[in-house]
Amino acid sequence: MARATITAATVLVLLFSTAGACFDVYLFQREGSMVYPKGMLSVESLGEYSYNSLGNPDEDSFMAFARAYYGVSRKFSVSVGTGSEEKPRGEFSIDAITASGTFNLIDNREKSFSLDGMLACHNTPDGLNAEVSFPVISRKSGYVFVFHPVVEFLVENKLNLTPGFHAGVFKVFAGGAVVGMGAEFHSGQQGPYFSKRLTDSETAASLFLGAMLGKNLFLQNEIAKGLHNSRDLGFAITLKILIGGNR
Repeated sequence: MARATITAATVLVLLFSTAGACFDVYLFQREGSMVYPKGMLSVESLGEYSYNSLGNPDEDSFMAFARAYYGVSRKFSVSVGTGSEEKPRGEFSIDAITASGTFNLIDNREKSFSLDGMLACHNTPDGLNAEVSFPVISRKSGYVFVFHPVVEFLVENKLNLTPGFHAGVFKVFAGGAVVGMGAEFHSGQQGPYFSKRLTDSETAASLFLGAMLGKNLFLQNEIAKGLHNSRDLGFAITLKILIGGNR
């Protein structure tokens, strides 16, 4: 009963906090692409918790990461991070390092369309994995439409490729608030190689909530549900500190 009460309270906090984590929702409330503005430093902390059954708390898993993003130029930004891979709560340890780069290929402000190329690497005790992806963003009447195809591969075995995607529709409100729905298949969040965040299922649907808190903070929540051979439910919360750049 106590655990069910705590879980219910967590759901309420997530639903009613002004916030959305497989997508970087902060960038959707801007007019540009997935590249961070030149000169901006974004430092974030991310926590994720998932469970399959309220009656089996030992099966719950937890993940925590800290990341920093920096806009090198108008068309290029980089990120680095470290943290604990998704694992049972009692096995938390800082054992993973991530790095990524995002380059803007097309940014047509008149047609509200952008295309980026992204390369991300993920080093854990299990080995070095990587992901190449090409996020496409289209904007219309306050809505943001995102389609993000990805290819995951094992660096030790480059022929072992896994294609996937995540996609979503988001509504941007005045003051930097964002609400959206997303779906994922073999993405960096649900893929078999790169990382299994939030759900064990390789397909999932998510609700995102995000909002600016003042001028320098952005709070982002995600509630994810596994869809294939999985009953698990995941929660994620991210807090970004924004320094410099054009906001």
